[in-house]
Amino acid sequence: MAAAGEPFLLTGISSGHSADCECVFSSQFRAWLSVLINKHLFRYKYDYRNEWLRLINYLAEPANVDEVNQRAFFAVASVTKAPSGAIWLLKQGFYEPVYRANLPNFVNLQEEPVGSPFCRAFIESDWVFIPDSNQDHAHSQHNEVLPHWTKNIPDLWLIFPLIVAEELIGFIALTKPTTDESLTWEDLDLLKTIGRQIASYLKRHHQEEKLAEHKQFDTYNKLVAFIVHDLNNLIAQQALLVRNAEKHKDNPAFVDDVIGTISHSVTRMSNLLKKLKRDETESITLVSIDEVMSQALNECMQGHHKITTDIQSTSRIVIGDPVRLVMTISHFIKNAQEATEENGKVHVTLRIFEDQVLIVIEDNGSGMDWDFIHNRLFKPFETTKSGKGMGIGAYLSKEYISELGGSLNVVSEPGEGTTITLSLPLLQE
Repeated sequence: MAAAGEPFLLTGISSGHSADCECVFSSQFRAWLSVLINKHLFRYKYDYRNEWLRLINYLAEPANVDEVNQRAFFAVASVTKAPSGAIWLLKQGFYEPVYRANLPNFVNLQEEPVGSPFCRAFIESDWVFIPDSNQDHAHSQHNEVLPHWTKNIPDLWLIFPLIVAEELIGFIALTKPTTDESLTWEDLDLLKTIGRQIASYLKRHHQEEKLAEHKQFDTYNKLVAFIVHDLNNLIAQQALLVRNAEKHKDNPAFVDDVIGTISHSVTRMSNLLKKLKRDETESITLVSIDEVMSQALNECMQGHHKITTDIQSTSRIVIGDPVRLVMTISHFIKNAQEATEENGKVHVTLRIFEDQVLIVIEDNGSGMDWDFIHNRLFKPFETTKSGKGMGIGAYLSKEYISELGGSLNVVSEPGEGTTITLSLPLLQE
């Protein structure tokens, strides 16, 4: 029996029985046997430890959104020595070319449908396409499904998949290196492994990009919800004027009140629309507590005359958006008014302490139970006012108080009223 290092199998196959072997063994089996022999009898082509450390170090370097695809491609090129190529990634039902490196301008890279036979070959067998392989070679057996656009890429060498778990997120095409371009089982195994690592890298960055977009949309949606909520209040004021116009249109005091209310509404709506055009940081200013409370109480006095106050006058300042701060305070006052009968009580207290302002809004209205306060009061799009709102006001108000570094406490019992305590940090004198 031959020793492990002796080419026993090679000589056995290449002896006088070669003609019979040609008949018995298929080309695929001979290719498989060749790989088996090379794997067990010859030394490895790559130092895998060095190759893997180089790849990981390359991908671990910081990269912004525009550099991610570039870094992924050149991580592959550093191992394969491919001079040019391109990356395709999954986007809305198609694999679209997202990066190209050193390809001539005339090369027209095209998108590939998700369900094409070409893409299915990647998923079903983790296949690496070698377009220029001989027709009787084992790696040419799926070349008939290569898309027509692959013929537009000069010196196309191979195309390998980018797979995460069982998901094909894309693929990479490489052109022939200037050095030895022959491929062995070792090259193909390494490419598949690198492909999975690159796929994980690209998918992670794609998810981070989506998360950043969702955060931006979340901020914008909160702003729009806030604007819609405040517009509803302004519309309610205008509707009240229209209802009373026929009855009081000959009263000069009523006319003056109409002019003042409309002027106030126009100013508020202009400020709200500006918020959609301005950077969020531009609306953060020094806000006078006295001015904010005065505006909030004036808004709530229109059409309602059941508010009593105990306001400590002050020159102290908070840092915030004056429009949102007025909306937040007036929201809780208006909620107290709506929960209280005409002969009920709504009392607003303001006290200044060393480093914070405390606003307490008390009413003797219908009140709320513990479950409603903790599970529904601050839940977005949850409302008890049928047809009167989006159920977003309490949620937005609490969120904004938290943004300012303040706190909100609600104490209530059904039938016994509610006390809301709002605390905001003051600018240090």
